[in-house]
Amino acid sequence: MKYPIRIMLFINDTPKEVTEVTVVEIKDDNNIIVRVEKWADCGQQRYFDFSLPDKKILKVCDYPKEDLNKIYKRLCNLSEVIIEYVEEREQVETKKEDVYDSIVKKLGFKPEDYKPNHKDYECDNYESPFSKLTLEEMRYLQKNFLK
Repeated sequence: MKYPIRIMLFINDTPKEVTEVTVVEIKDDNNIIVRVEKWADCGQQRYFDFSLPDKKILKVCDYPKEDLNKIYKRLCNLSEVIIEYVEEREQVETKKEDVYDSIVKKLGFKPEDYKPNHKDYECDNYESPFSKLTLEEMRYLQKNFLK
């Protein structure tokens, strides 16, 4: 899962640069890999990766050393906040998966595979399979499948 943390815009005397901080991976040992990317107007990408909570720099690709040290120290000071943010986002994703699994179980099929059984006549005895769902489950389908 990728989670954007913050996009910072720095305007120097010459070109405009954007620095983006993103959680790019959560390892099995619960280490969080954070990537800091710097994009200049010329399209050149510079980045470094580090892990939390152990605060190790893992990889550096053409990132200016003085900027790396400043940003790295700031982000390490915010490590607890970043870890809490990731944990909250993971809980939201897990809840979404649980709601989806509940829907599939109640319907007996995946919502995206549903093929309505249209007849040439109206049948008052027909009950939609979706009538079994709770309001929360219906809202989930509306938000995630009806665009």
